[in-house]
Amino acid sequence: MLENPICQFKGCGRESTDNHHQKGKIGRLLIDKRWFLAVCREHHDFLEANPNWAKANGYSLGRLTKI
Repeated sequence: MLENPICQFKGCGRESTDNHHQKGKIGRLLIDKRWFLAVCREHHDFLEANPNWAKANGYSLGRLTKI
């Protein structure tokens, strides 16, 4: 969050407080910073509660997704 002090959810602008793990937290993905998304608590809760929306809008990625 030091690298991204502002929530990375489009249009938010609040301070980032959480790391959203875009590819999940299994194995090495738990600590792989390439897939961290700095977000505020409200948007992190939203992304976790709406996984299909998060995937459709690029906030979450399947573990097998290549970028």
